[in-house]
Amino acid sequence: MKKSALPEPTDVVAVVDQSGEQVEYKCGHTFASKFAYDFYGEKGTTDDKYLVSREECGDCILASVVPHVIRCALCGRAILPGGGVAIYDYDNTIARSYAVKIDKDNHSIMLGCLRWDCCPAGLFFGGHWDGEKFVPKFVGGGSFGEEFLQTSYLTTVICSTK
Repeated sequence: MKKSALPEPTDVVAVVDQSGEQVEYKCGHTFASKFAYDFYGEKGTTDDKYLVSREECGDCILASVVPHVIRCALCGRAILPGGGVAIYDYDNTIARSYAVKIDKDNHSIMLGCLRWDCCPAGLFFGGHWDGEKFVPKFVGGGSFGEEFLQTSYLTTVICSTK
């Protein structure tokens, strides 16, 4: 089964696909009753709980979310708060200008997304983006692959095969 390729990333972040009647929101704005978002070329729907609550219009929601969204250092697509991230050694020859660079133990890492058509393998998983900072999953702050290589299980397997 062939996986479908995601659209090429763009520099656009916007409210899109506005439809339905214009309604009043608690933020004080009149806005469409239904809407979606475009985050750097990927469209996403709006959760029904936001549409029903009428707390904030699409523009207000977007304004509050955008400062917490980062972009993948490799493909440029959005990484939303709570999203898992891959970690790579920082390489300024491949990192895009908006790459999140983190200094760690005498070297730098960059954050990437975990999409099938970007991240080469799940071994690069390292934690999550919480909207403000990278939250490592593993004690050493590295990737799953690094953590796995440091386990006593692997050491036992390698030593027992010699």
